[in-house]
Amino acid sequence: MCSTRTGVADPAIVSPRRARRVAHVLAWPTVAGTEISTLRIAQTLSGPDFQHVAFCSTAAAAVESFFHAAGFPTATYRSVDLSYRKPRAFLQASFNLAHKFSRQRIDLVHCSDLMAGLRAAPAARLARLPVLCHIRNPHPDVGRHDRPLLWAANRFIFVSRHAWQTFSYPVSTDRGSLVYDGIERSPIDREVARQRLRAQFSIPPDTKLVGMVGRLAAQKDYPTLIRAAARVLSVYPNVRFLVVGDHTTTDDFRQHYQVLTQLVAQLRIEPYVIFAGFRDDVPHVVSGLDISVLATHFEGFGLVLVEAMAQGTPVIGTAVGGVTEIIADRETGLLHGHADDADLASKILTLLSNEVLAQRLASAGQRFVEERFSMDRFATGIAHVYRRMLSMSHTSDGT
Repeated sequence: MCSTRTGVADPAIVSPRRARRVAHVLAWPTVAGTEISTLRIAQTLSGPDFQHVAFCSTAAAAVESFFHAAGFPTATYRSVDLSYRKPRAFLQASFNLAHKFSRQRIDLVHCSDLMAGLRAAPAARLARLPVLCHIRNPHPDVGRHDRPLLWAANRFIFVSRHAWQTFSYPVSTDRGSLVYDGIERSPIDREVARQRLRAQFSIPPDTKLVGMVGRLAAQKDYPTLIRAAARVLSVYPNVRFLVVGDHTTTDDFRQHYQVLTQLVAQLRIEPYVIFAGFRDDVPHVVSGLDISVLATHFEGFGLVLVEAMAQGTPVIGTAVGGVTEIIADRETGLLHGHADDADLASKILTLLSNEVLAQRLASAGQRFVEERFSMDRFATGIAHVYRRMLSMSHTSDGT
């Protein structure tokens, strides 16, 4: 577990006399960026001010194991969608979750994303607890069905300006905060990581390795990467493409994996594309790549880009959403057009053939991450929101 780092306290807010217990509500069945970022919050803000409990859906054994293995207590809850025609199941689940919050002596509920907010914010208010909802993706179409549930959230944290601007549920500056995700940079010997990664997949040591890390969900634009790979290989055959992401835990992931493998076969590039599955050593993976790519249809932030940049790996990302708040084109990385495999292939070939440019972008990206996306800065922002919400809650309750 990481060492305690609670950030700089706001002098106007008195620190609690005991550690306040934060419930992190997670709504999804698999481990991905939301779960990893939530764990980082818990690890970084553990200590005399805050304690953390991961509340996982009963259908999310992998997520519960993920937090348990990191040393955090966990609890489960039944995740139910609200039906206005038949609300009984949702109401019962909300009352049960509120009771669990009380039994765990929770002081603040942090919903890890919009889905968690829709499922758990009403329960938190039933337990008379302050509720924080993290918004990690653009949501331009929050429907009338969901808006009453979001009323239960006291405050929102957005991972990027884009995520805030595209959130169709209006959130004023009095109710919202922008806090970029951060990472703890652990220096990794890139040459050692490179050799290890190639040995694991029987890749010749002189072969270039281009990779993308992300679950095999429709949001991630793997088809464009695969089509770009075929274009690159027709010009530069001494390269392999590594796809790192879960493709087994849900039906959607398994179906998408089948679509992608069929596309690889259709393009006749099977020997050059490696599906590595889920990996829990992402910093080592991106350190071993020559180029890290994030091809995506939409993105609230793009944490994997920050992870790659922190290790000095040159990056290419789709010019959408929060990606453009991480990559300044030709300054900290390269941007390619959305769903434009020709453009992506051109950018990959540019970095493969111009090592001077690749190194310049990688060095600039590494400095940018240290300045903008440090764990200290992230922890300070989250801790500030926690303290302010707890202070306001105690004032309103007269405690």
